[in-house]
Amino acid sequence: MGTMLQKNGLSAGEIPETWNITHRDTVYAIHKAYADAGCNIIKSNTFGANA
Repeated sequence: MGTMLQKNGLSAGEIPETWNITHRDTVYAIHKAYADAGCNIIKSNTFGANA
């Protein structure tokens, strides 16, 4: 997911998890592309976040 965000404009040093809010359409489109390609499992978009 992180690599796909980078390909879609995620800047170096930018927090990828914020894209869930600020670029939700892009995040959705990336997940949809994986589903359309036939993937069976989609993980959450947390990239490097932890609680």
